[in-house]
Amino acid sequence: MHRLKSTHWAVLNSRISGAWRALALREADPQSIRQHFGVVMQRIALELRGVSCLPLELAVPDRKSIISSRSFGSLIRERDQIEESIRTFTARAAAKMRRQGLACSRLGVFIETNPFREQDAQYNASQIIALPVATADTARLIASALKAFSIIWKNGYQYKKAGVMLLNLEKAASVSHGLFDRADDGRSTARMRMVDQLNIRFGRNAVTFGTTSEPRAWLLRSNMLSPRFTTHWDELLSV
Repeated sequence: MHRLKSTHWAVLNSRISGAWRALALREADPQSIRQHFGVVMQRIALELRGVSCLPLELAVPDRKSIISSRSFGSLIRERDQIEESIRTFTARAAAKMRRQGLACSRLGVFIETNPFREQDAQYNASQIIALPVATADTARLIASALKAFSIIWKNGYQYKKAGVMLLNLEKAASVSHGLFDRADDGRSTARMRMVDQLNIRFGRNAVTFGTTSEPRAWLLRSNMLSPRFTTHWDELLSV
């Protein structure tokens, strides 16, 4: 009992003084540490003794899929507006995929109505298609996404959400050619690199694929968005 109390006060005093003594924590009784400071502090004490409590991830595993989707700012009936959202979601997912040096060989698209509007007709559908060869080229991915979208599209519904899924991801550098289809060549890779660099430098939508500059009804409403003092010149704080 005396050992537990002395350990507790030694750790507590070092914490109050503002100078955390690693040696005192290392020598403290783990059960006492857990009782007074929680399991996280107990793990730290054990790690100082050389006891591994948390696995160390030496290599981040490759992602198996990337999804880009949003709920619309309003209910959408027009096909062209949802097609525009599909293009945008595909471009965003493709840019994220390229940052990880990956390419995808399967692509999925889904659309949904609002299940909470029971007075409306409901329709949810998804379509996954296999690509001829794995690619990271946004233009090729958009063409495949629109093909999948055309399969599941139905008129007469008010859609609330859509999304794009990039599946079966693999290293872009190790993609092999198909019998009749070629993998992304040097021109494609250079073009996508330039698009990504421009969007990083001038903003995410500086270069887009087949979208319009007209107001997009499908965009998520952001009327209550907090001011962005540190990232936008036109929103700098005035005193």
